[in-house]
Amino acid sequence: MLEVNVREARQSLSRLLDQVEAGQEIQITRNGKVIARLVPEHAPLDLEKVLQDAAQLRSAVTEAHDVNENPVLIERSEARY
Repeated sequence: MLEVNVREARQSLSRLLDQVEAGQEIQITRNGKVIARLVPEHAPLDLEKVLQDAAQLRSAVTEAHDVNENPVLIERSEARY
């Protein structure tokens, strides 16, 4: 993440906006403290993160419920006639 002070942001706003449009996040500081952030309207999708999250979700669902069990057959076998 790029960090610029207020003076630099004022002088090069157009360049900074081009960088934000390309997906970069920029922090604007005053006296060394962050006072604002420029972020893209729609941040680029991090495909690697999405795939990693999907794998974790799949693993959690598989651990929570044995996907090989058929709930209808289990209920039928436990039914009392």
